[in-house]
Amino acid sequence: MDQSAYDLRVVAQIFRARGRLAEAIAVFEESLALTAHRSASLERASCLLEVGMCYLEFDRIEVGLDCLKESLSVKLSKLGKSIQVAQIVTTVGQVYCMNGEYEKALDEYSVAEGILKEVAPTDTERLALVIFAEGEAKLDRGDPDGAYLAFKRAMDMLSKDHASDDVMVAEAHHHMGCALVRRNLVEAREHLQTSVSIRSKNLDEKALAESHHWLGVAMRRSGEYNL
Repeated sequence: MDQSAYDLRVVAQIFRARGRLAEAIAVFEESLALTAHRSASLERASCLLEVGMCYLEFDRIEVGLDCLKESLSVKLSKLGKSIQVAQIVTTVGQVYCMNGEYEKALDEYSVAEGILKEVAPTDTERLALVIFAEGEAKLDRGDPDGAYLAFKRAMDMLSKDHASDDVMVAEAHHHMGCALVRRNLVEAREHLQTSVSIRSKNLDEKALAESHHWLGVAMRRSGEYNL
């Protein structure tokens, strides 16, 4: 590993953590310059991943995506199929989803899920997160039925090794409720109420607020205004 490149990457991470993205990108690029002669370096791949995320935060989507893809190529060649590779593939899918390229996003999620099933088949939480992303992409492209089936698949998997009041189960209920708001208000309310009940026991106020919001949407659509 190029120690100087690594040291610069650490400095860039500090800038990024402080919200100083332009400075972070500049230092990440300095780090990349030091490994330009070693295109297959894992240190370079890690830096490409981090600067790619910065570019995405800076709304330079195409540049960020190119960095992610280059990082993925190196990581895959060096590490093979792995959790780390699956995470990058999922991130690429999320970028496509943000761009409204849902089919490309779904292709990436399918690859990520396949890798995880091969290298970490018992890590149901990681698998569920990829399936949630798949469902969200289908929901965004106007396919609530397909989204619901994806969310239900995650729920069925999580239910085998997670308690009924686990936060991941709450997330599955939330997603299923959101998908059902467009097709079955009774079931939507049941899932969202369950999500609210579980999330109220935890400290994630943002997640709880999201479930409350969608429960309110379901109730208003049912003609109930005394929320």
